[in-house]
Amino acid sequence: MEQDASLHSGDLYTTIGMLGVRPEVVGDIGTYWRFEVSRAGSSVAGTSADMAATHLKPYARLQPNRTPEAASGVTPADVISRDTAAGPLAGRPGDALPDAFVVKPVGNPFDAPGPAREFLPTDRSSIPQHAGNERVCANYFAFCRPPASAAEPHRITPKDLNSTAAEDREAQDLEAQVLMHDITVRDVTVRVGGVEVGERAAAVLVAGQVADVSVDPQGGGRDYATTVADPAAGPLRIDATQPMRLQAPAAAAVPEPVEVSRRYAALPAGGYVHPTLAHGVHLGGDIHVPVRRFTVTVVTTLTLRSAPDLLDDHVLDDRDAAHSTSLAPGGALFVLVPAAMVNVLAPITADPSHPGAPAGIALARPDLVVSDVTARRAATRSWPRTSASRASPIAWRWIPRGDPSCLPSGTWRRRSERARDRAHRDGQAHPRLPARGAGRRP
Repeated sequence: MEQDASLHSGDLYTTIGMLGVRPEVVGDIGTYWRFEVSRAGSSVAGTSADMAATHLKPYARLQPNRTPEAASGVTPADVISRDTAAGPLAGRPGDALPDAFVVKPVGNPFDAPGPAREFLPTDRSSIPQHAGNERVCANYFAFCRPPASAAEPHRITPKDLNSTAAEDREAQDLEAQVLMHDITVRDVTVRVGGVEVGERAAAVLVAGQVADVSVDPQGGGRDYATTVADPAAGPLRIDATQPMRLQAPAAAAVPEPVEVSRRYAALPAGGYVHPTLAHGVHLGGDIHVPVRRFTVTVVTTLTLRSAPDLLDDHVLDDRDAAHSTSLAPGGALFVLVPAAMVNVLAPITADPSHPGAPAGIALARPDLVVSDVTARRAATRSWPRTSASRASPIAWRWIPRGDPSCLPSGTWRRRSERARDRAHRDGQAHPRLPARGAGRRP
């Protein structure tokens, strides 16, 4: 009870490390507040004088994919965390933290620095404090990747060099007061043109293709942005007005790097839209927390597939001997062509003047899902190319001869012919069709 009372009085028995905001998803920014235990102690760096700096001691330590705690033989300088450290280099722990908030080694930013193998906060991550502050320091932090496993969570912990370290750890174990935190954040799902891409994955676009980038989850004030090497003139481009849309105007000789980040936009007059940053940020400006990095190869060839989907198992190439031997003469092969489509698979209407004609006949595959830019699935037909009815400028349905749905000659009319008829009534000529009655299709 007395320990709990000290938490609210400001005169503490042990050091306290509290989470003001706990991140739930990669890209979320959290806040960590450390309260000094000693009346004589201070969170202010006494040697900074009037230098341009934050003047607060960098007490927080971050350990992505932390190693297990030592059961015994703990290093005297690491009583609080019990010799935990960032995960091994093979797991690239540096990738799990944003450059804006932690100090990374210049020679190898993927690995944790120093013998303690933990990351220190940058001045920009320090939450601004008022001039009267003495015994508290706070930092923004975020994670770019989820933990490698449930046994290797991310950890944020204070610097372990104070005289009350043993008491601090005892209070943590007894849950009397909290000091350090193991955090598990959920991953995001990123799709390019409807195709999911993982971390350091290799995506493929066709020259001329435009592909939307989507990130889930949305909501909660989450805003995302996509970054490429040369957004204005490179082989992979981004229009400033559409930061989540990739454009591939031409083939690329090498794979192009792409980064998708959680964006915290700064207001023109200062401050931020997102409430977590209400305390302000040193140096200001937009803050980007990367949530996915991958490459995109822009090609000019289309891949043969054994099925009309996007599964890698159905790609036919020199490695697919099993598919090649199973293909019999006359078998079906598929090519998926990314295309911008307008009024895709619109209903085809029969001539109402024909006796017994139905009010309307819709194309097959009503479950076809098409975005405003890119077809996400393929509609394929193996019917003979005998007679046709046009559904849109780029979508056709082939009807086999003798099919009951094939009405007598002259019953079906193309949408563009109906547009020509309307233009004829208005006394105008259709720009792409001959005059009414001239060369009309039977």
